[in-house]
Amino acid sequence: MSIALCHRIQFVLLLACLLPAAGCPPVPTNEILEIEPTQEVPEDPGTVPGDAPALEPDTPSAAPPAFEAFDFAVETGAFWEFAWLKKTSSYDSHGASTSTDDGTFRVVLGSQRDIDGVTLYEVTVEGEADQFAPRWRYIGLTDYQIYGSTDGLQLAVLFDGQRGVWPGSGFFFEFDSETLMTAAERDLDNDYITGRVIAVQRSTSAGECEYFSGVGTICPSATRESSSMREYYHPSLGPVGFFTSGSFSSTYGGASTETNGWLTAHSFLGTEEPQSREIEPNDSPAQAQEIDTGTRVAADIQGTDPGFDLADNPTTVTSAEDIGIPELADARLADWFTFALESEQDVYVTLEFPAEQACDLDLLLTDELGVFLGWSLLDNVALDSQVEGFEVRLGAGRYYVGIWAFDAPSRISYSLHIE
Repeated sequence: MSIALCHRIQFVLLLACLLPAAGCPPVPTNEILEIEPTQEVPEDPGTVPGDAPALEPDTPSAAPPAFEAFDFAVETGAFWEFAWLKKTSSYDSHGASTSTDDGTFRVVLGSQRDIDGVTLYEVTVEGEADQFAPRWRYIGLTDYQIYGSTDGLQLAVLFDGQRGVWPGSGFFFEFDSETLMTAAERDLDNDYITGRVIAVQRSTSAGECEYFSGVGTICPSATRESSSMREYYHPSLGPVGFFTSGSFSSTYGGASTETNGWLTAHSFLGTEEPQSREIEPNDSPAQAQEIDTGTRVAADIQGTDPGFDLADNPTTVTSAEDIGIPELADARLADWFTFALESEQDVYVTLEFPAEQACDLDLLLTDELGVFLGWSLLDNVALDSQVEGFEVRLGAGRYYVGIWAFDAPSRISYSLHIE
């Protein structure tokens, strides 16, 4: 076998190890930890290989919680929904190629199970999760800590909001159990997540070159590899996203892959009322989703979503002028819901979205002809408000509620409540 062919085979094997589907052995790693600004940064935040931290996550601590507001309603029927986008590229002597893949999946909590005194809920994953589906069969939240179990018998801490540190484990990723993970708050502002989150990160690298004065650049080998995994959490929502990347290069070529995952919808809205989920397509009054009054709907929207241009309905245009807001005629409403009343009554319509999602959403209500009967058009960003709502007296008949993503560059999850 020629030397060039040997290197070619080695490159293909390493490329296979880089891609998610391959079951290749892990590369020895060096951990990168994020530290809160108020903490003293240690000289070496890593741990000695083989020296597992002796933590007891379920033992009450006298110290205040690291993340005191970390609490949300984990219960039967609760869910998180995530979207993900993967970008892959590779190159060699024959050229270069790129590809993308994407999907959406939902993590739903089912029947209750007690394990070692901790209440957990059975996990069901729906949709296209690729390799990002949680491996846990059961998940629960107690005392600022998210617990998981893979077998229904033993517990593991996958996020510790009490101490802020725990033996390696995660919601999406399987970190090394002998590595001490550390969570720290940080600000994110990208195409997928905007706002303050709690981040957990682990990075590895091998074969990196270094420059030495008087000597030049020295590379320990002809190949270089790196990888990074991050998980993002929010105190009132739990997991809100993830990021993973990997790259490999050699004399004969290279490859890289990068995946972003972000929360698109959830059930953690601080209410005990029954919830339903938005069903697409509901992009126009003709496609409006039927809902019952008294029900809170979990939905999501983005400014680039297809929708109904109000300018296409002459009655709506006239109505916008009549109420003194002619600019409404240029609005495109991407989400529509409809409900019916059997008798005259006061109706309260409310829209809410999480504080970490910086955006401006607006809320309108029309009758069957398209005449505006109620609206809320607050500047959410300027007012630092995450609520739109109004009260209106309506008679018997059918009505339509439209959501306007006035300023929503990324996907926003929200709840709509009509009572």
